[in-house]
Amino acid sequence: TDFDEISLNQLIDAIRNKNFNEMREWVSESDVDEHEVYRKLYDVASKYMKSESVPLLVMVLAKYQYQSAFAVDSEINLTAALVEIAIECEFK
Repeated sequence: TDFDEISLNQLIDAIRNKNFNEMREWVSESDVDEHEVYRKLYDVASKYMKSESVPLLVMVLAKYQYQSAFAVDSEINLTAALVEIAIECEFK
């Protein structure tokens, strides 16, 4: 299932505010395929992030997308990706 703008904004706010509990809750409660999340973040990156952070985001997304093929628990893998994005990337 595709996720809507409201859900996306909730996720981006949690990442922007480095709110780990909210990120974790969003991942566990949303019924979204992790690859959809990666793609959506990639698509909207320049709208929400400072331009110098977009390449960092792409690197993080690529790494976790690759790792997801080997991850036992995709929820943990996606949460880890969001945490790394929160740490590495600057938002507008």
